[in-house]
Amino acid sequence: MFLLSASFLASAAFMLLLPVLPVFATEVVRLEEGRVGLVVGAFSLTALLCRPFIGHLLDNYNRKITLLIALAMFTGAFASYIFTVAVAMLLLVRMAHGISWAGLTTSAATIIADIVPAEKRGAGIGYFSMTIPLAMVIGPALGLVILNFSGSFQLVFIFSVFLSAISFIIAGLLKLPTVVRPKKKLALSFPALYEKRAAGLAFMQFCYSFAYGSIITFLPIYAHKNNIDNSGAFFILYAAGVLLSRFLVRNTLDLRGPTPLVLSGYLCFAAGGFSLAFATSPAIFFVSGSLAGFGGGMVMPTISTMTMNVVEPFNRGKANATVGTAMDVGMGLGALGAGCLIQQTSYETAYITGAALMCLPLLWYFLSEKNRYYMNLERLRKEL
Repeated sequence: MFLLSASFLASAAFMLLLPVLPVFATEVVRLEEGRVGLVVGAFSLTALLCRPFIGHLLDNYNRKITLLIALAMFTGAFASYIFTVAVAMLLLVRMAHGISWAGLTTSAATIIADIVPAEKRGAGIGYFSMTIPLAMVIGPALGLVILNFSGSFQLVFIFSVFLSAISFIIAGLLKLPTVVRPKKKLALSFPALYEKRAAGLAFMQFCYSFAYGSIITFLPIYAHKNNIDNSGAFFILYAAGVLLSRFLVRNTLDLRGPTPLVLSGYLCFAAGGFSLAFATSPAIFFVSGSLAGFGGGMVMPTISTMTMNVVEPFNRGKANATVGTAMDVGMGLGALGAGCLIQQTSYETAYITGAALMCLPLLWYFLSEKNRYYMNLERLRKEL
């Protein structure tokens, strides 16, 4: 419960800034509108580059301390926005924020697998995975409310500091089981940073994230093009779909294995992307958000649980980092690929392509990953 509360509060503090930061960058820091993407890029790039090293830390050193350091840095980054008045400083703060976000998310995703018993791991990770979508619903709206009523960016940042600080305090109350590690620590090298047993699952995560990145990046423009107001409702319904799916299928993986969730999740997400390509009315547009969210609510925690199930406790950090890196790369390349496709063809073609891409992880799962998963699962049970 402590970890879920800490994760939700930290995520809410982060989501609070999403709609506010672009306005802050242009109005206060005086960054040109065309360069606001640099603010996002600085955050994403540092998170991507640091995640494997954070996984290494988690597998070789105290996980609670790693989480607390990340949260302390996370809180400090929020406080730094209050004093930011120059572009260079904003980019540095965003880089620090990216590092701390990578540390926070990788640590929390690893620790939840340590806390929850193996027979309930699917449900536990499923509940944990609800914290970010729930924060996505509350955080941006709250950030805009604070800004609109007070007119103060500093008050938004102070509130983020407050939420993040409470998250730090709650995380300090965590009591973690002891992780038995090999006596000899792995040297810092490529094999020590990436988990090859998670490579296939990382590919499945990459495909999902690629399609997700291609959808959300251009969604407001696509909605405006089709005369659909309030495109933000798409994200609310997406998050609602995630939450609903977690409640409906919370024990499925533990009782029946991953196959029903993998199949249903990817097909449902594909249906959401495909229907979005033909969203000529608000009703279809919002239904597509619900479908995509319902599918994503099955895909993400299922891949996370499968990853944790096939590695030893002392390798969970780099396994999480491997899948997390695939997610980061997929999001970035999805946005880039969709942009290129839209320039050459249309938004509709880009969304249909993203939906069709869901065939790849399904083929990979049934032709290879399913057997590999159960083989690794059986091997690990015998070893432990």
